[in-house]
Amino acid sequence: MKNVWISFCCVLFFAATFFSFFKNPELNAQERGPASARGTETEVPGSSEMRAALDRKQEKLELQTREMSIQKDRLLEEEKRVTQKIEKLQSMLEKVKTYEAEHARLESEEFMKIVKTYEKMPPKKAAAVISVMEDKVALEILKQIKEKSMAGILAAMDSQRAMSLTSKLAERVPANLSEE
Repeated sequence: MKNVWISFCCVLFFAATFFSFFKNPELNAQERGPASARGTETEVPGSSEMRAALDRKQEKLELQTREMSIQKDRLLEEEKRVTQKIEKLQSMLEKVKTYEAEHARLESEEFMKIVKTYEKMPPKKAAAVISVMEDKVALEILKQIKEKSMAGILAAMDSQRAMSLTSKLAERVPANLSEE
């Protein structure tokens, strides 16, 4: 019974409040403020400052967006320029490789002419020249020369020099030379 009584009192209170609102609309309009009396939105205190702040942030974001777009365009241009330079450098590298290959071929042809010259020389004269050459050059000539010519040249050379060159051609050092 007590709960019913509390519920009844609550209903009466809400009903009285509801009817008092409609009983004196001018008083209620004054309490609500001038905007609600006109039927427009209520202005929240500080909302104009918030709107101005939002407008400033919006402008700032738009400015940043434009700046980022400009930076993006610059980066794309720079990327294009770098790509073009890379392509140009790759082209130059290919040309250099082609020139190097041609140079090596020509050197090889010239070297083969020299080898043929030593093959045609009498073995004693060829041995005299090859025996005083640097090992690297002498070995390259002896590697390219025909066996028959090499045999005559090595036979005409000083025995120590012939042994040294022969050992290096075989890619090993002779036992009696390693002791020295």
